[in-house]
Amino acid sequence: MVRTDYHDQSFDAFAYNKNGDLAEAENQHVKLRLERDKTGQIIREWQDYDWAAKEYDESGSCTRITSRFGADIRMERNEMGQIIELAACRNNKRQWTAQMDYNSLGQETRRLVSGNVCSQFEYDQIGRPIYHTVGLQEYPAGGERGFRRHRYEWGINAQLKRVTNELAGGSVIYSYDSFGHLAGSKTNQFEELFRNTDEVGNLYERKDRSDRIYGAGSRLEQSGISHMSQRNHDQPGRQEEKKAPAGTRFFYDEEGNLTKKTEANGEQWFYAYYGNGMLKKVVKPDRSGVYFQYDPFGRRIEKAVSIEGSEQSFSKAEAGVPPEEDSWKRLVMAGSKGQAGINRIPVWKR
Repeated sequence: MVRTDYHDQSFDAFAYNKNGDLAEAENQHVKLRLERDKTGQIIREWQDYDWAAKEYDESGSCTRITSRFGADIRMERNEMGQIIELAACRNNKRQWTAQMDYNSLGQETRRLVSGNVCSQFEYDQIGRPIYHTVGLQEYPAGGERGFRRHRYEWGINAQLKRVTNELAGGSVIYSYDSFGHLAGSKTNQFEELFRNTDEVGNLYERKDRSDRIYGAGSRLEQSGISHMSQRNHDQPGRQEEKKAPAGTRFFYDEEGNLTKKTEANGEQWFYAYYGNGMLKKVVKPDRSGVYFQYDPFGRRIEKAVSIEGSEQSFSKAEAGVPPEEDSWKRLVMAGSKGQAGINRIPVWKR
C-alpha cells in the first residue's frame, strides 16, 4: 500500500526501499523517515527534524535508545535476551537504574531500582504470582518499612479468588459467572462491585441488568439508569410520580463512532474523528476543546487544549454530520466570521 485518501482530505502515504522495507511515511501532520542497517533493523527514525535512534547487539536485541531531546536509555541483557539492567543516562552518567532477576521460566522475580527500592515476586508451580512485596532492599517485606505486601490465591481455570493486603489487613474476594467471566468483588467491609454480562457479552453493573441499554452491534446507548426511571421505561402509560434521572445517553454516527454523550445532569460532550477513524477532537461541557494529532502509524504526536468557552461547535467537516441535524444545530451561533456561521474561537495552549 502506498497511499490512502479519506473523505475529510486527510491521507496516509508510504514509500519503500528496494528491499521492500518501509522507508518513509507521511500524513497531513508529519513526515517520518526510517534509516535501517544492513540487516533491515531500524537504527534511526526521523519525525520532521526530530529523531530517535537505536543500537543493537550481535543477536539483534536493542541495547541503547537515544533521541535529539537528550534521551539516553541503556540496556544490558543476559544470554536469553532478557534485560537485566536498565539505565537512564545524562552526559554518560547514570541518573536512574533498575536491575532485574528472572526464574527458569523467564518470569521476573526481583527488581531493584534507584533508592534501594526492591520489588519481588513469588510464583506457584504453574507460573501464577502468589506473593508480591515492595520495600527497601534491606527490608524487602518487613514491617513498617514495607511499601506493599500482597498475597494472591487462585482457583480453578486460573481464576483469581482472593487478594490479601498483608500491610493494611484487608482482602478482596472475586466471584465469576458460569462462563468464567469476572462477575463481582467483595471487600472485608462487604462493599460489592458487580460486573454482569448477558448472552452476547454486554456489561452491566447491577445483577438485574437494568442499569444499561444496548443497541444494535452491542453499542451502549444508555448507562447509569436508576430503578425508578427503569420502571417508568417499562410502563410508559403510567404517570410518573417523580422524575428520576435517566442516566447517560450515547449517540453514534453511521460508522459506529461515538459523537455525543449527554449526562444525567444535562451536560454534553461532543466528539469528532478523522477520516481513518482516529479521535480528532473533544468538546467538553464547559466548551473547552481537546485536539489530537497522529503520525501515519496511529501514534499520537500532539494534544492541544483550548480555554473554557472557546469551542461553541464543530465545523461541518469536523462534525461529519449534515448541518440540519438537530443535535448539532443547537450549538450553532449566528454572526460569526468563522466557518458556516459557527462561532469558534480557536485559542490553543500548545
